[in-house]
Amino acid sequence: MASWGGLEADITWRTVSDQTASATNELATDGYEDLRFHLGYSTEMAGQMVELFLNGRNMTDDEQRLHTSFIGQFAPLPGRTIEAGVRLSFVTLMVRCTVLMVCQALRNCSWLNGLFSRRSRMFDSTALTVIVLSHRTFQQIGDDMDRLIIGISGASGVAYGVRALELLADLPIETHLVMSKSAELTVHYELDRSVETIKALATEVHAVRNVGASIASGSYDGLGMLIAPCSIRTLGEIVSGVTSSLLTRAADVALKERRKLVLMVRETPFHLGHLRNMVAATEMGAIIAPPVPAFYTQPDSVDAIVTQSVARCLDLFDIRVPETQRWMES
Repeated sequence: MASWGGLEADITWRTVSDQTASATNELATDGYEDLRFHLGYSTEMAGQMVELFLNGRNMTDDEQRLHTSFIGQFAPLPGRTIEAGVRLSFVTLMVRCTVLMVCQALRNCSWLNGLFSRRSRMFDSTALTVIVLSHRTFQQIGDDMDRLIIGISGASGVAYGVRALELLADLPIETHLVMSKSAELTVHYELDRSVETIKALATEVHAVRNVGASIASGSYDGLGMLIAPCSIRTLGEIVSGVTSSLLTRAADVALKERRKLVLMVRETPFHLGHLRNMVAATEMGAIIAPPVPAFYTQPDSVDAIVTQSVARCLDLFDIRVPETQRWMES
């Protein structure tokens, strides 16, 4: 990822080999090449953030099937896909809307003739389709509303941070999201969704390099911060106090203001350095909450495991969500 002021660009090339070492009930899958790109520009207009973006996925238009997916043999990943849009955040006294407009060029556009494969063509009409992906309304957003910062680092398990945003979406809590660049890259490998749709779940989104953001100041009040997942590097920066990004600066602020900082440390096994950093973080006031599954809930899916782990972390902020399964004494 390269950045110049408000402009950022990223290109990713991934080669996936043939998966022939199959376990019981698994089928072999062919390899593929995957070329992706992202162009983005962020600026402030009239006190509000405006983000322009252009994304491309599967630009090689290869047939891509996930070997680890149960439906991979029946449902390949989308073909060549190009998205362009603008993301606006604006606040009024009673209503806040986050609008993500995605423009997809359709197959009858003459200048795009032949660009999209048959698997990519989802509409027959001409021109462009504008999709409003998120429109969130709250009773009120103001200084008296509880705020929670959600940090997503580059460790495996970005689903934990995404699930936290989803669980908080319908609650009267203002969520502030900051994602590391490594986390955005991990999204492409672990989730079948774009970074933009994840950002649309939050009330406010802050660029990880913007150390002058509101959440970088102790005067900006809130419940604290949840980092889900928390990489070992992020943990190390927090413990050292040498914060190089808004993600770790916001965590440092939570500690110095004696607010709750919950770290879903995602690593195994731990060596002595990892353990000492977790001890140090605990001594500084953080709560170490690795995403350890609770099997008394008898989870029937990975999503159920993720939901329970995140819900228990929200308990630490005195946030109760109906999805939490609690132990009932028999």
